[in-house]
Amino acid sequence: MTPVLVAALVALIYFIWHNDKLYKEPQTAFKQEHWTPQQVRRTADEFAGSESSILKAKDLPPKAGRRYIVVGGTGFLGNCVVSALLRRGEEPENIRIIDLQAPTDPEHLAAGVEFSTVDITDRSALISAFTKPWRAATTNGDPLQGLTVFHCAAVIRYFERHSVFLPRSVATNMSGTRNVIEAAKAAAADILVYTSSGAVGLRTPSLLAFPWVSKRDKSCTQIIRDEGEAEGKGGVVWRYRLHRDFFSNYAETKFRAELLVRNADKANDGNLRTGIVRPGGIMFGPSNKDPVFRELLKHPVNPIWGANSVQNLLYVENCVLAHLLYEQRLLETQRGGKDVGGHAYIIVDSASTISFGDLTMAVNTLTDGAVTFFQLSPTLMYFLSHLVEGYELAYHYLPPLRWVLPRLQGDLIKLQPASHRSMLIHALYDDSLARLPVEKGGLGYKEKVSTLKGVCHTLKWLKSHSETGLTKER
Repeated sequence: MTPVLVAALVALIYFIWHNDKLYKEPQTAFKQEHWTPQQVRRTADEFAGSESSILKAKDLPPKAGRRYIVVGGTGFLGNCVVSALLRRGEEPENIRIIDLQAPTDPEHLAAGVEFSTVDITDRSALISAFTKPWRAATTNGDPLQGLTVFHCAAVIRYFERHSVFLPRSVATNMSGTRNVIEAAKAAAADILVYTSSGAVGLRTPSLLAFPWVSKRDKSCTQIIRDEGEAEGKGGVVWRYRLHRDFFSNYAETKFRAELLVRNADKANDGNLRTGIVRPGGIMFGPSNKDPVFRELLKHPVNPIWGANSVQNLLYVENCVLAHLLYEQRLLETQRGGKDVGGHAYIIVDSASTISFGDLTMAVNTLTDGAVTFFQLSPTLMYFLSHLVEGYELAYHYLPPLRWVLPRLQGDLIKLQPASHRSMLIHALYDDSLARLPVEKGGLGYKEKVSTLKGVCHTLKWLKSHSETGLTKER
């Protein structure tokens, strides 16, 4: 090896070491929880692990006696929305799920919840599904009071950032949302609550620092707020953001869809009221569709390179509660209450954040060491993510490669720079606006389940429903 190559290799190793060192320095910008194994075990002992739901009917807004269409109702969040509606007493025949996948939840199947297989990118099919006759005209003899639409469907390609891949997200997240709005109008819906993402507020961070820089760029620590919402200007604060201002295509398309939902507020001669819920941080919960812990439990050994990142999390039932609260506030608006229509609200478990390292500790603790983790260099993985992205771009721009090279699939395709832009930063999602009382422009939201309790309950539920055999009883 020539001296030049040796020098280059040494410089690269030092560059990686230096950036890893900066990444591991503790953040001091906002409040952070610290868990211990003993605390995790004590909390987990509160749960039996058999029932998926922590929230009971008394924890939810009261039964409204309306019709409900849940778009994406067999997905992770949508499935939980349907369960909450049933739990608080809404009649199954007044709930309609619209999704590509058929329901698999035994509770929904046993109750007889209506289901329509529809691709939301198909406008005419979607309108037909929205407007087809309902099985019941009354609830226990009382006339139904209107139609609420919860739009939870999305394509979550958070790992793509190049505009050439935008169509993969636009079709469902933007065109699909436009179709849902048109279908809601055609069905004379009077409330539409849209599930967006707190990620719309994430700025593109600068993850690498030169060797002579003593601390990470300030963009690596972000506080995401509902800018302009309190003043009724949420729709214009970010309206002129460019593609490069979003950390991924997913974030951009969700934001553009938000604008469609805002513009639909007071449509149909003022009869349709809309609202936006922005789940902040990673959402998780006791479900076979859980996007966080379910996959970890499938493998006895898992790599991790974002253990020092500190962020909020969101237990799925808290997110469902926020959706139902927003519906309740819009119903109050119809009766002359404070007008909160057309706004967007970030929702998280609490103002405290937690490190990803503490999450992996909880997994290791509650599996009695059956699931372990090993550390990789975050800087090295960020470098390698550009190779994954380069492969995907080459595959797109050079069709002959498709004859000889396989398409990236599974977890590998997710290891692109955009993923690291959201994972290797400290992020606080500020949901203080949603927590305000409605007379001050909020939703009156307060989480019912802490992140710690949510994580422990989720892990115990997944353990009790696990088919992997990795976990063992204490």
